[in-house]
Amino acid sequence: MALTTGWQYARTLETGDRYITTDLDNNRHEVTVSTVTEHLDDSNSVRNQYADPVDHAHYTYSAVVHVTYRAPRCPHGHDWRWCERRPCVDCEWPAEIDTAYMGNAPARTAA
Repeated sequence: MALTTGWQYARTLETGDRYITTDLDNNRHEVTVSTVTEHLDDSNSVRNQYADPVDHAHYTYSAVVHVTYRAPRCPHGHDWRWCERRPCVDCEWPAEIDTAYMGNAPARTAA
């Protein structure tokens, strides 16, 4: 999993990460990832925060996005959405991740 910022594969996005996307009018926005859903064709759907101007996006396996911030990962290096399994059973989600997962993070300013 990529933990750096800059141009990265969209498949590396996880809860709490921020990236640049465009709306229907081709305006750029920095959005915060709430949840990621993987599909059988190796594409993924990214749902953003409720307050963000772009609600969601769908990316192919090879799609690239500009990541501006990487949220913290669990102490074992796993994605938080898989962190209820061993060895992470006792991990506590940070407030930042919990807020992002619930979709309640505030909207970012225009990029």
